[in-house]
Amino acid sequence: MPGTRFVAFIILAFCLPIATGQEGIVPILCANGYQQLPGESNIFGAYASALAQIIANDTSLGLKPVVVGSLGEFVEYLAFPQTYVGIISIYSALIPAELQAAMIELFDRGVGLIGINEVAFATNLSRTILPVFANATSEGRLTVVGGKIAMGHTYVKSDPTHPIAAGLPDQIFFSDVRLYWSSLAGETKARDPPKPSVGTMAVVYKTQEAKSSYEDGMVPAVIAYEDAGRSVVLPAFGLTERGGPDDYSGVVYNPEFQALLKSCLRWTAERGRTTSQQRMEALKSSLDAFQRKKAELAKEASEWRKKSSQRRIIRLALFTALGLVAIAVVYRLTFKAEER
Repeated sequence: MPGTRFVAFIILAFCLPIATGQEGIVPILCANGYQQLPGESNIFGAYASALAQIIANDTSLGLKPVVVGSLGEFVEYLAFPQTYVGIISIYSALIPAELQAAMIELFDRGVGLIGINEVAFATNLSRTILPVFANATSEGRLTVVGGKIAMGHTYVKSDPTHPIAAGLPDQIFFSDVRLYWSSLAGETKARDPPKPSVGTMAVVYKTQEAKSSYEDGMVPAVIAYEDAGRSVVLPAFGLTERGGPDDYSGVVYNPEFQALLKSCLRWTAERGRTTSQQRMEALKSSLDAFQRKKAELAKEASEWRKKSSQRRIIRLALFTALGLVAIAVVYRLTFKAEER
């Protein structure tokens, strides 16, 4: 039923603008890659819902969040022309290669992406459209914040000229348990973290790390990347000792995290918005091509049925003629035998 599913996808895609009031769609997936404990799925659902609420509460974003429950559904939503940017927070590197390839292809069409936490360890994604190149982690540090002990990282603004940094503090403490980063081999410290061979990458915020491979003793904490689409990597926020976002409330209800997330959304969605019409036209072209192919196949089938019918008629006529000849032969032989 591939054709039926394709048509259903097209119809849904064309109907979405009415359903969403011209708002750009933001699919949100918070999931894990290990065997869940009883009741743990609700934790991930609550995390996604909390992220969605941040978006829904700010109508100036012009975005409509949609919480999804699987990687397949997330990628399907990314394919909608009305989708400007997707948010994915997943706690395993077990993203199937075909879905990674699909996400990269959709990014290359102009769809935005925000990757949170361990999604940075997904090999193909972390070296291309979510370029953190992560192969190491750093635990959150115990720090006194507002008179209370908290575990997390202090983010220091490293690129104040980037649009995401506009209006955000020069230094922010975020509660988290673990941050993912790229550790380089060798004793010589590098000046900059690795970058993709194409596109433009900017490190908007950094955080201190004792084992850092870089000259400044810092590691990237907010990474912005731009090519055909735009993406932001937030390689922390929500990992606990078991991998679930049990401590997500310490993040999503933080006004400074909300401000950072919304700034990331505005920047990534801007490109998704400008490419939306182009992607819609491409989808229409795909539908037209599908309909043409369908018409061609129907015509071929009709011609085959005609030819098949003609062949049946010819065979029937031939069998009839042979039958008549056989009857005539039997008749003649019978009467000749009687005459003798």
